[in-house]
Amino acid sequence: AVVSQDKVLHQSEVELRQDVHTNLYTRKIYRRGRRNRKTRYRQARFLNRVHGKRDGLWLPPSVKSKVSHNIAWIKRYLAVLPNPDLHIEVGKFDMAKMVNPDISGKQYQEGSLKDWKNYEYYVLARDEYTCQLCHKHGEGVKLVVHHIVYRSQGGTDRVDNLITLCTNCHTTKNHQPGGKLYKWMKAKKKVTKQLKGATFMNILRKRIMTTFPEASFQYGSQTYVERKNLLLPKGHFMDAIAISGIKPVGQMPETVTMISQFRKKKRSLHEATARKGRKQPNMSSKRNEKNTKYACGL
Repeated sequence: AVVSQDKVLHQSEVELRQDVHTNLYTRKIYRRGRRNRKTRYRQARFLNRVHGKRDGLWLPPSVKSKVSHNIAWIKRYLAVLPNPDLHIEVGKFDMAKMVNPDISGKQYQEGSLKDWKNYEYYVLARDEYTCQLCHKHGEGVKLVVHHIVYRSQGGTDRVDNLITLCTNCHTTKNHQPGGKLYKWMKAKKKVTKQLKGATFMNILRKRIMTTFPEASFQYGSQTYVERKNLLLPKGHFMDAIAISGIKPVGQMPETVTMISQFRKKKRSLHEATARKGRKQPNMSSKRNEKNTKYACGL
């Protein structure tokens, strides 16, 4: 939000890309497939992976994309405004306390797996060596540790995302829609806390504070009070007005600019049919012309 005196001059909301991880995973599959085939292709390189990690600023590509675009959009607005005062809301989360509200002191260093060989031993002991679906236990029952939310769907190896099942319940048939395990997991998914958002906000807070040391920072609890005092409805762009320091809101814009980011260049590596294998040579197509530009279905 851009404000001046008691007037709100501009409001906008940016939707960042959410497809970076998916595209990288697709690229990895195609590369692995080519290397396994008996075709002429360069060997995999392993000496190009450390350079960005030496300075301690390395981030996974999906997280780096979001962090860099947050900073880039702030700089875009600062570049066109005369002598602006920058106000930013950040978030700080204690993820250990989000998992265990009673944690304190040296428990932060010990963790839930203290004195256990690995997480499998811990989960089996926690569930008393009993299948959580059919409740079988004892001799002759083979047990496995199962992810409630699959890692391919954003699940983690944290112990609150793991349960004990027997091999009779841990079958492909039960995983399918309509199976016993599928129904049970669908009901239990909501008990597993996802900490991806909290992790990202902690990373973003440090990077933004380093990039914009002159800015005024505040947290969401303060923004909530200021938004209520200004009688503004809930919304990201309304929060932006609240953190700006404006006291009376005398004038509001009639429209809000909605910005949606998308991939500009689409590499042939992401396509099932590679450019080299096409019957007709592709002589005219450009990378940035292969994407269909749209927002909100238009």
